[in-house]
Amino acid sequence: MSDLSAFDALFETAALPLLYEQFGEVMDYVPPVGAGVEGVKVILTESEEPLDAGGYGGRGTIKAERIVASVMASVLTPVAGGRFTRGSGAVVRIDGAPRLVDGEWHFGLVEVTTG
Repeated sequence: MSDLSAFDALFETAALPLLYEQFGEVMDYVPPVGAGVEGVKVILTESEEPLDAGGYGGRGTIKAERIVASVMASVLTPVAGGRFTRGSGAVVRIDGAPRLVDGEWHFGLVEVTTG
């Protein structure tokens, strides 16, 4: 095992849970099919992503705000269409296929209802 692999393993088992404990928002998760998971810590960030607004000779790109979320892979495996309920009662849905990167699932969220 290389030093980087040992570091990654230590980070995933020690530092990652502390990161989620400090910055995670507690939500309940319900997949499109199957049983849900209560009390999932989710880290939310906002990002600006370029979106294609049409041709217009290469001038058709706009930037849009998007909520990007991540959860620890050891807690659950999210799927497209799954829903999270925030403490406020607002419901958000996973938009697109989640990506697994270094022990975390990353995915976009869209608001379904406000709390």
